[in-house]
Amino acid sequence: MSEWNEGYPKAVGVYACMVDGKEKSLVHKYCELNGRHRWQTLQGGDVIASEIKWKGKITQAADLK
Repeated sequence: MSEWNEGYPKAVGVYACMVDGKEKSLVHKYCELNGRHRWQTLQGGDVIASEIKWKGKITQAADLK
């Protein structure tokens, strides 16, 4: 998968993301109680940005940035 996608992926997990023009690894979470998606840093902080795009799910620790 080489194109950047907008919105949120179907599955939760760690994804390669483009955050305001900078590539980072972020965690996609989904709350079943309120039906909301959110992006978090690997340390657990919420990500607030004007634009977040995602590319692919990261499965290996060597891929984390």
